[in-house]
Amino acid sequence: MSARRKYDFVEIAKYVIMFCSYLYLAYVLISFDSYDMLADSFKNISLRQIIFLSAAVLLMPLNWFLESLKWQTLVSKINPLSLSEAYKSVLAGLSAGFFTPNRIGDPLGRILYIKEGHRADCAAVSAVGIAGQNFATVLCGVSAGLVFLSSLYTDNGDLRNVKIQVSIFALLSVFLYFALPFVCRRLRKVELFHKYSSVLDAVANIDFKHLLIVGVFSVLRFICYSTQYYLILLFYGVDMPISTAAAVIPLNYLLITLTPSVAFAELGIRGSYAAFLIGMVSDNTVAAALGGITVWALNYIIPMLAGNVLLAKKEK
Repeated sequence: MSARRKYDFVEIAKYVIMFCSYLYLAYVLISFDSYDMLADSFKNISLRQIIFLSAAVLLMPLNWFLESLKWQTLVSKINPLSLSEAYKSVLAGLSAGFFTPNRIGDPLGRILYIKEGHRADCAAVSAVGIAGQNFATVLCGVSAGLVFLSSLYTDNGDLRNVKIQVSIFALLSVFLYFALPFVCRRLRKVELFHKYSSVLDAVANIDFKHLLIVGVFSVLRFICYSTQYYLILLFYGVDMPISTAAAVIPLNYLLITLTPSVAFAELGIRGSYAAFLIGMVSDNTVAAALGGITVWALNYIIPMLAGNVLLAKKEK
């Protein structure tokens, strides 16, 4: 690709990403119908609430720092990035994924910080990062779900069957994640996939050590934003024991992950799951729904705006 075409690709991509992300943000702000309840939450705010909210906000950069470490690890053999470059790349990807179904546009933003010639391979390994986060969500969510079910129902034959089924599902997700390189090595031998051999090789060359590191970072990220959620719920006045939160919140994220969604429906999905699950252990369902929406806004709107600033400054 010529320097001119390369420049055009980057310029067009970054402005499309910025336009669509701001357009979706405008839609979110216009369609949100709970401003009165949100305002009430900030009236007569106590020092205790300020501490909870501040702690949740401070966890936001940690959340994306862990994602940056994942990305740095994944592309280390293809296009090594400094931690600063990885962080910028992640924020750019966040801007692109902000307005797309299930954030499938994330790789488009990330590869803008990747050298020409390595972009397709890095886009391919970004799928491993997504798989790693899903693996962490399923593992933690299923474990929490089993604890939650056990606390609600007396153990019987039917419940034991459910436990066995969901445990198999969790083990299968772990197996599929660590089997990704093996699957890609097999696929590249199939004639139908020969033209994709380069991107398949990119995933096939990820060794177990790197997969394990990415998996650990994914679990740490899951703990980070689950803790944020708990702090936000405390801010809104949803008091619950840590043990209960440790069971309900991961299950909430599991259901969100397993539900295919387009961007404009995501807020409703998050709010409804939060109201349903947390409503089972608390009467304050409105605060539970607001908590889910607030965590989403905290972890996506602010970093998305930062990502757009970085994109605007990017020259190539």
